[in-house]
Amino acid sequence: MPSYLIKNGITYRILSDHLGSPRLIINTQDGTIAQRIDYDVWGTVITDSQPGFQPFGYAGGLYDRDTGLTRFGARDYDPNTGRWTAKDPILFAGGDTNLFAYVNNDPVNWNDPGGLETTLITTYNYGIGSHSGLYITTPGKEPFLYDPAGGYNPPAPAERGSGGIFEGSEANLERYIQYHKDDDSTIELVKLPTSLDQEAAIKKQAEIIGDPRGFSCAKSVSAALAGICGIEGSRFPGTLKEQAAKAKCP
Repeated sequence: MPSYLIKNGITYRILSDHLGSPRLIINTQDGTIAQRIDYDVWGTVITDSQPGFQPFGYAGGLYDRDTGLTRFGARDYDPNTGRWTAKDPILFAGGDTNLFAYVNNDPVNWNDPGGLETTLITTYNYGIGSHSGLYITTPGKEPFLYDPAGGYNPPAPAERGSGGIFEGSEANLERYIQYHKDDDSTIELVKLPTSLDQEAAIKKQAEIIGDPRGFSCAKSVSAALAGICGIEGSRFPGTLKEQAAKAKCP
């Protein structure tokens, strides 16, 4: 969501709430309110003083006032039902049995600007303990899997070694989960509704950290998530998962 909008040569300030929904559009020249928008808890527009004045709507998505739908990257959100209009593109690998659910049915505290999420993967009974990894899908980009100090080895024709960073066809979350299930491990997923900028920052940091060896998976994932959704980080996968489960993304 931008902070300013230029229309017909006039600069307007966009004031948004904690979810990124524009509430007031203010003329910076004279301080007058050009548009005021109010929403219910699920994002239905209750009042709009100047419909169509600017394109942004609930949680910062692109609002279509003809259909009432809001576009977030990969999918359209329907505030009348509180659901996406299409299934999650990564299906059950997203960690939710309801493929149409919007932000785990908690729109007051969460938003999902990309229609997708960053998924924290925690594996229990992994060898001698537990393990942390990350999976990111960004609209228009290849999927990204970060498995620091891990043992995952993607199937042929991939030529990569064990662990590290995987992209494209190598970054297959369903295969990754099945790989660990075959070792009798338990998998838990926590989805973080990150923005496109946050996803780019996580990927960049993961690439800088690389693939350290030893018992450094949670520490590396914590470093990649630094500054994201208030997660403090931990060297213990279980503690990191608990932090992610309680995190509040703006």
